[in-house]
This record gives sequence, C-alpha cells and structure tokens, in this order.
Amino acid sequence: MLDIQYVLVGAVSLLILLLIIVQGRKDQNQNERKKYFDYLIGVTVIFCLIDIFWGLVVSGTILSSDWIVFATTLFYFSSTVVAFALLVFVIAYSGYKLKYRRFVYLVLVIPLVIETALLFYNFSSGAIFYVGTDRRYTRGNDSFVKTLYVLDYIYFFVAFIISICAFTKFKKENRKLSYSIVLFCLIPIVTGFLQLLYPNIPYYSIGYMLSCFSIFIFEVVRERERFSRELLRHQQKDILDACSNVLYRNSVPDETINTLIGLLANYYIADRVLLFQLTDDKKGIKAESEWLANGVDSIADEIESIPSSIVEMLVGYCYSDGEYYLNVTEKTTFKTAFFRLFVQQNKIKNIQIVPLIVEGQIIGMIEIENSKEYLHDITIAKTVSFLIYSELLRKRRMEQEKAASGAVIEALSVEYASVFHIDLKDDMLTPYRLDERMKKMYGYNLKKKRKYEKAYKYYINHLVTDELDRIEMLEFCSKESLMHLMHDRTYITKKYKITTDTGYEYYEAKIVKIKGDDDAVHSIVIGIENIDEKIKAQQLEEKNKMIQQKKLESAMEEVETIIYEGQFDKLTGIYNKTSGTEIMHKYLNAKDDGIYYVLLFIDLDKFKYINDNFGHLEGDDILSKVGSVIKSNCRVGDIAVRFGGDEFLVMLKNISDVSLAKKKADLIATEITRISYGKEYSSTCSIGGFITNTRDLEKSMENADKALYEVKNKGRNGIKIVADEVV
Repeated sequence: MLDIQYVLVGAVSLLILLLIIVQGRKDQNQNERKKYFDYLIGVTVIFCLIDIFWGLVVSGTILSSDWIVFATTLFYFSSTVVAFALLVFVIAYSGYKLKYRRFVYLVLVIPLVIETALLFYNFSSGAIFYVGTDRRYTRGNDSFVKTLYVLDYIYFFVAFIISICAFTKFKKENRKLSYSIVLFCLIPIVTGFLQLLYPNIPYYSIGYMLSCFSIFIFEVVRERERFSRELLRHQQKDILDACSNVLYRNSVPDETINTLIGLLANYYIADRVLLFQLTDDKKGIKAESEWLANGVDSIADEIESIPSSIVEMLVGYCYSDGEYYLNVTEKTTFKTAFFRLFVQQNKIKNIQIVPLIVEGQIIGMIEIENSKEYLHDITIAKTVSFLIYSELLRKRRMEQEKAASGAVIEALSVEYASVFHIDLKDDMLTPYRLDERMKKMYGYNLKKKRKYEKAYKYYINHLVTDELDRIEMLEFCSKESLMHLMHDRTYITKKYKITTDTGYEYYEAKIVKIKGDDDAVHSIVIGIENIDEKIKAQQLEEKNKMIQQKKLESAMEEVETIIYEGQFDKLTGIYNKTSGTEIMHKYLNAKDDGIYYVLLFIDLDKFKYINDNFGHLEGDDILSKVGSVIKSNCRVGDIAVRFGGDEFLVMLKNISDVSLAKKKADLIATEITRISYGKEYSSTCSIGGFITNTRDLEKSMENADKALYEVKNKGRNGIKIVADEVV
C-alpha cells in the first residue's frame, strides 16, 4: 500500500496552485496569455485533486477495487489532458499565430484520443493495470504503460520544441520570457520520467505545479517591473512638469538654472549637484551653479583647481560613451592619486556625470554626487541638461544683447533727443534719454521701466489725433508688428505726425534691432527726434523742384515736336526723305559686309487721277493709310520712308532670298489694294526691289528704281525683285 505521504505531497502541490489562483485574481492585466494560463491552472488543479484521490484509494484509505480502477483511469486520462493543456498554453504564450488553427488542434487531440481508447481497452484486458483479489493496484504490461507515458511525452516534446523556437525568437527582445518558456516545458519532461521510474511519488503533480509556478514567478516579476516602469514614468513626468513650470514662470536665467539643479538633486536624492563649464582649451573648468544638501560643504572653489589631466580624463570618458557613471568602489576608475584623495576628502561615494554637448563639442558637465535613487539611470539628467544648456544660451544671449544695446543707445543718443530700450519678450520699456515733450509725458525719472504696450498706446492716443494716422501708428508699434518688420532687417525708420496747438509737427523714429545668438527679435532700441523743420524744408525744396521739372518737361515737349516734325512725314507717320535716307546711310556704314538687305521702291498707280477727280483730301487719306500698311509690314529695325508724293522707299534688313522678298512685297501690295474697297476707284501700286549687301545706297536705289520702271512699262500693278550679281 502506498504511504500517506504521497497524498500529502500532492496536497502541498494543490495548495501552491490554489495560492497562485488567489494571487492571480489580483492581476487586472487580462490578455491572451493570462486567459490560457488560467485554463492551465484550472486543469492542473483538477489533476492534483484526482492524484490525491488516487493516493487515498491506493493507500487503502478507500478500500474498493472499483474505486481503484476508476481513480487510476482518471489519473492516466487527466495527466494527458494536462499535457495537452500545457502544449496549448505554450503555443499561446510564445505568441505564434497558427495558420490552420482548427486543423492543428485536431491533430494535437489524436494522442488524447488514443489514450482514451487504451484506457477503455484496459477495462476488459487489464493490459495497463489491474486490481487483484487482494485489492492491490498492479501495473500491467510494461509496453502499454510506457505507451501512455509516450503519449504524454508527445505533448511535452512538441511543447519543448516550440519553447526552443520561442527562445530563439525572444532571446534579444525578452531574455526572461525566453528562459521561462524553456523551463516551463523542461520541468514536466524531467518529472514525467521520474514518475515512470518511481510511481510511488507524485512527480506528475509536482512537475505540473512547478511549471505553473515558474510561469507565475516570471509574471509576478514582470508585473513588478511594469509597475516600477510605470512609477518611474510618473516620477519622470512629475519632474519634467516641474521643469516646465520653472521655465514658464522664471525669466532670469541664473534663477532658472539654480531651480533646475535643485529639482535634479531632489529626483536623484543627491548630496551635491554641480554645474560647471569647460574653458576654451578643454583643460580647465569653471563652476556655474551648485546645489548642496543640508550639512554638505561646497566644493565649487576646489573643483576649479582640479588639474587639467583630470579634466581631460573626464572629457575623454564623455566623448567615448556620451555619458559617464563613476563608482568610488571601482578603484580602477581613479587613475591618479589626486582624484582618489579628492573623492575621499569630500566623502564621495558615487558620481554621475552628464555632458553638455553643442554641435558635437562638450562645453560643460553636470555632476551628481551620492545619488540614493536611480543610480544607474541618467535619462532625466540628460533631459534636464538640455534645458540647462538652453538657459545658458539664453543667459549668454542676454549678456550679448545688453552689451549691444548699450552701444546702440550711445550711438542713437548723438542724433536723437529721446532714446528707449524695449524688451519685446518681457514687454518692458526703459527710457535712457527724453526730450522736453517726453519729459512732460513720462516724467524725469530716467531708466524707470514701464510696460511697453501701455506706454506706446498712451503716447499715440494723446499726440496723434488724426484717426487714420492713429490706427496706422498703433498697428505699427505693436510687438507682433515690430517682430515681423525687424526679422530680416537691422533697422527701420518711421516718419509720423503729432498734433500741436498750431497744427502738427513731423517726428522720426529709428528702430534698431539688438542682434542675439538666434534669429528671433528679442529687444530693440528706438530713437525719436523732431524733424519738422527738416521735413518742411524738404517739402519746399521738392515743390520748387516740381515747378522747375514742369517747365523743363514743357520745353522738352516743344523740342521733341520740332525734332519729330523734322524727321517724320506728318501725313504718313514714317520717315521723310531727308531723315530716312540719312538713317539708311548710317546703317549701311555700320553693318558687316556679309549682311544682305532688300530695298523696295513703291509707287501708287494713277494717284494723280484720284487727286484730280476725288480731291486732295481723299488722296491724303489714301497716303495716310498706305503709310500705316507699310509700317505694319515692317519689322523692328526695318526702315520705311516717304520718298516724295506717292513714292515710298522701304529697307528690309537681313533678307537675301528673292522669294522671301517678293512675298513681303506682295503682302504690302495686297493690303494697299484693299484700301479702295467700297470706293469708286481702285488703289494699286507698282513695286521694284533690289537685293544686295553693298554699302552704296545710291546704287541700290538706282537698281530698285530700274525694277520699278520695268513694272510700270508693263502696265503697272506688279512686282519685280532683282538681286545683285554677288547674291
């Protein structure tokens, strides 16, 4: 008979599983893995109950052969069910998505079906186990018993293979998860083998319990890590919110830096936080700010005397890692006796160093000493270091702006009676020089800061009475307008009028941008001067200039009329004979030898008949229209001349082709013919042309005239173009 200890060991396993269930119900994080784990725990609990029941029956507590058979059959069947549940859990836990899920699970059920069949067969054959007449449990055929274990091991080994694959998958992403899966599958393999060798010990219950316990422990650890991360995230958010509030409320860089250093110290629970900048040669340091806990002495003066070798060592560490963590217990860290002594004297247990980096160059460091929290985590320190660096830049910019504004104020004071400095970011106006009118308005207290918006609105509303001028000035002087106007300018000037008892006076404002480290406009200097006399003198001078200009323009118009009438034919609007031939001569003398031109002689047919029968007014109308036709068919550079009476001379430049020249002449002739449409007479013309590159205008005119004469002899209303022999 089995010892009652078998039952007790099984009961302990059951108790542990029940504790896992109770503890698991506290976990609100429900997911796919948790669901399958709950299924596995439930099945395992049922198996442990069956195993305990089997131990009670077989140990003689329940003396009945039927109960022994029933309990043993349930044991074998439930053990395989648990093995199947274990495999299903491993598949879900490893994160594998099965393509043919139903088919796979149908295949996986086959060993369970086989075991069920064998157990039914055992009822009639006793091949696996039987109960003798003495009511004792006895194993049957060893092959059948091992077959049942093999069926369990099919599930174990498949699960183990999947766990190995999962180990490879999660090795880099989640090392703990990969180890837990392998351990989960390995335990039942070992305990199942032991169960086969030593059936009188409940190794199956122990194995299944330990597998579940291993997963439970991993999940507990992972939940704690998640909780720690969540807590850290909230704490990091709190300190970042606090930093944001500091930046929003405080406008003084030194105060902001000191407050940020204090927040950093509180987060890490440090004894000392020191901000220092490197010298230009990177061999020395200068303390910028220091935070001290109660009872901790300052080392700001001491640290500035640290040898250059130590500074170079720290800079080298930061360049290699981007960050550095020192622990005084690591003696190899301190390569110099000086540094070791420095650490000992100041009771430094650990140091966290975060570099301030600008464009790849280290300009300073934040040193956190004796941290009691987040010793190896400098995420927040790096974030706050960026904010501190921004404040250092702002401090430098403000110092530069202060120096620059002083120089601008001094320069403007030479030319302008009133000078003001305006901080656009903080909306502050500081007067440095005031004229009498300004003194009456703002008082004699120089350098008393005032709100800029309130000051300029008071000035404009009291001195600018014209509504349109007042609206325009108010828009111009707003902070937004000035920032926009001065964005890409060094200075601008603005003239405006103010109302006086006798009318109005002109003033000028010169606005100069104070250049900082960035492109944004933070502050300006404004100089204001009364320029009434200068403006009115300029207006008088401009008035006189305008009168003189009108006189000059009138005289020029007369001259231009004379010149025009001397060059152009009044009736046709083209060159007259004298000016036209002169221009042709100038062109021919200046042109290159190889450039050809066409000279056309155009003569209106029977024009005397029109004058005699229809009057000279009609004839003049025809001549005017012929002039328009010729001008419209001339290109830029071509020369058209009224040669005399009803004769016209046209020079078409850069034409050497006879057919092209004839085409141009034909267009002119066709349009001249259209002039008489609807009239009682017809207007036609005869055209003679000569193509050449000679500079001899008289010869060209002679040849063109000969071609025209031939057309007239043939009955008029025709065109003849001849070319020079060289063409």
